[in-house]
Amino acid sequence: MRLKRTMAVLACSTVAFGAAACGSNDSAAADRATDTMAMGSTMTETHMHTTAAAADLRVTLDRLLGEHAMLAVFAMQKGVDGDADFDAIAAALDQNTVDLGAAIGSVYGPEAEKGFLKLWRAHVGFFVDYTVATAKGDTAGQKQAIKNLDGYRAGFAGFLAQANPNIQAEPIAAGLQMHVRQLTTALTTYKSGKYDLAYKRVREAYGHMFMTGDTLAAAIAAQYPERFGG
Repeated sequence: MRLKRTMAVLACSTVAFGAAACGSNDSAAADRATDTMAMGSTMTETHMHTTAAAADLRVTLDRLLGEHAMLAVFAMQKGVDGDADFDAIAAALDQNTVDLGAAIGSVYGPEAEKGFLKLWRAHVGFFVDYTVATAKGDTAGQKQAIKNLDGYRAGFAGFLAQANPNIQAEPIAAGLQMHVRQLTTALTTYKSGKYDLAYKRVREAYGHMFMTGDTLAAAIAAQYPERFGG
């Protein structure tokens, strides 16, 4: 009872209950003050949990998408140079794909994860096709790879828009177009020895992935406010 009265006094000083209530020895008033504080504590803990979950989601998507851009750049460079460690970095790039799929699956379930993996691996494959064509000086092959990447952009943007009503396919497709242009330009300028320009595009590609991750994280948080805090 003493603890309840003490908490009631603290509650009065914190939230400015009336002077009469603060001076009362009414145990019911103390109970109500205790319940009010408990409710406030629960709401604060819930808010902190959802805020942390939203922050974790954003950091995860930003990190993995940024990693994708860098690994893709390195893989394309090593592919065009014919380096012996191409298979190793290609495996690292696929592991990044698996991790991204797991992040999507943690929100939308295993079927969505499978759908993501299929689409994402396809677009990585098209970048490989572009790399092979660039190494050979095959302009027609480059154009075909770009055409395939254009088809991927529309399909993947539609996949995201179908999963989340807060995502519009057209802006996502435009963002993916920028991603494609950044990586392909980074490769062609690298191969032609324009290294300053090549690594300018690399940095742009890396930064752009954080913008993409932020957009996806915000859309997911808005879709599931009870889990991520909106």
